[in-house]
Order: sequence, then C-alpha cells, then structure tokens
Amino acid sequence: MSIYSVYYALENKFLDPADKVDLSTFKMVGSLEANSEDDIYRQMNAVMGDELCCQLRIRSMSVGDVLVDEATGKAVGCCGCGWKDVTVTSAV
Repeated sequence: MSIYSVYYALENKFLDPADKVDLSTFKMVGSLEANSEDDIYRQMNAVMGDELCCQLRIRSMSVGDVLVDEATGKAVGCCGCGWKDVTVTSAV
C-alpha cells in the first residue's frame, strides 16, 4: 500500500510525457491509501454513488489530474487511457 496525494486540475490540462506540473495551479483534494494509481482512480470516480468523490461532494477524477506517491515523490498524470509520468516543478 502507498499513500497518494490527489491533486485536481483547476482548468482542463492535457498532459504529455514531457509535462512539468506546477502543483500550485492544482487543488489538493486529499491523501488516500491504495495499492495503485488505478485503485485511486476507482475511488475517485462516481459509478455507484458511494465512492469517495461522492462522499466529498467533488467531481470525478479526470484527464489532467495528478497523483503524487508521498513516499517516493513519483508523480503521474491522469490521461485519456492510463497514466503518464510527470515532473513536479513546485509543491503546494
């Protein structure tokens, strides 16, 4: 299990592998414990109505949102299909 910081983009962001992400332009919505990025994605997408995003009354995770593994500092961006590594240039 890892703990991930979850950051939502404040505007539409389409990430490419070379993207550098300034987290001060994102909103941190929480820290979650999960086995993988895909586990976080499932928790943060409304399907049944009882997922974490519904409980927090926020939108579902979508393209451009970012996860940061708190132990390793590795950051990944949510893409149309899967995840891409991104470089964090500034923390919140």
